Amino acid sequence: ISLALIDNDSNAIDKTTELDKLSEKLNNDLIKPYYIDFSTGFFEFICDKDYSIQTLIDRADKKLYREKKNRRESILKDQK
Repeated sequence: ISLALIDNDSNAIDKTTELDKLSEKLNNDLIKPYYIDFSTGFFEFICDKDYSIQTLIDRADKKLYREKKNRRESILKDQK
């Protein structure tokens, strides 16, 4: 679990795109027969006394599992 304070000039989509690019670079640079991948579950919110940590975690967790369903089918790189 990671919490991030994101300023007004960026958002969770920007951060996800940045992480995806870093992951792609890592997989291109490493000589491994498999991909190193990760999933994120960002939930943007404005601090409010009505939000509990558990509520935030639950909402981010739902997004995480939605993203996991869209991942590549295999972690193995093509064997040519």
